[in-house]
Amino acid sequence: MNETFENEHYCRKMISRLALGMLAGALIIQAAATILTAIMYKYDSLTLLDKNSDIILSAVCVYCVGMPLTYLILKDMRHVHPHKNNISVGQFFKLFAVSYALVYVSNIVGAVVISILTAIKGAPIENNVLDAVMNTDIVTELIFMVILAPIVEELVFRKLIIDRTLIFGDKTAIFISALAFGLFHGNLSQFVYAFTLGMIFAYVYIRTGNILVTTGLHMMMNLLGSVVASSLLKLIDIEKFLEVYSSGDMNEILRFIGDNATGMMIFSAFETLIFAILITGIIIFFLNVRHLTLYEGEILIPRESFFKTTVANLGMLLFIAYFIVLIIIQIIK
Repeated sequence: MNETFENEHYCRKMISRLALGMLAGALIIQAAATILTAIMYKYDSLTLLDKNSDIILSAVCVYCVGMPLTYLILKDMRHVHPHKNNISVGQFFKLFAVSYALVYVSNIVGAVVISILTAIKGAPIENNVLDAVMNTDIVTELIFMVILAPIVEELVFRKLIIDRTLIFGDKTAIFISALAFGLFHGNLSQFVYAFTLGMIFAYVYIRTGNILVTTGLHMMMNLLGSVVASSLLKLIDIEKFLEVYSSGDMNEILRFIGDNATGMMIFSAFETLIFAILITGIIIFFLNVRHLTLYEGEILIPRESFFKTTVANLGMLLFIAYFIVLIIIQIIK
């Protein structure tokens, strides 16, 4: 009984410290964004960045300031590394298909939640991330979303967090990593699928012990789901298409399709590819889900104490509260 109590106390203490470090990183990012934006406006420099300003400013604050400092704050915590296991190229692409399929489904769930809240609110809920991506050029997207973001995020949300929570077992490490990853996106539109993706990548990292695997998967997810998708939507002028389609005028719809035949063909081919990935990923997932195994850690946490130990501690409560406030502000503003 005393040993169990000591284990729970130690787990709460360490997770609280980890969460406080993550909260410090989030506050640093917010402060950096405020200061940098003020400086840019003061010297009228935002015009130099033009349409890429949102992505660039966000990336600098998050990936060049906040997350590196978070890593420095938490790097000396006690940690263990997962055992390394090599995977084949075929296994890598299977993991990608499963990741994409599960994230796609979870994104639908998130969209339904947003729709319900929109109906309750009586006005659209802003999706600043989507707006920023649609207004960013492809080179900027490739640099910040396909290269920089996956590298830094995997180092922080997988390697940093999991290495410091794996001692408490796979379940605890996966949950803490996914929750932090989901919340750190800072908006309701991304939370559901980011939490899902966080669980998948956490499990993959624990089983492979190789951060390069999850980084590669993350890069492919961002490339296909953000850069390629947004580029194709720009190619066919999706806003104009939706406007024409909503009019119900078949002649106008056919005229638009004829004028944008090449773009529509490319977009249709992309949709076919996505559909194939979804079906493949779902099949692979259901064929293998029974083989998923979660191992206990060196320090055992009783199942009935899991929530109290991992969530009901000062650091995690403050960390969650901070991002809940951000999400509420996004919903009501």
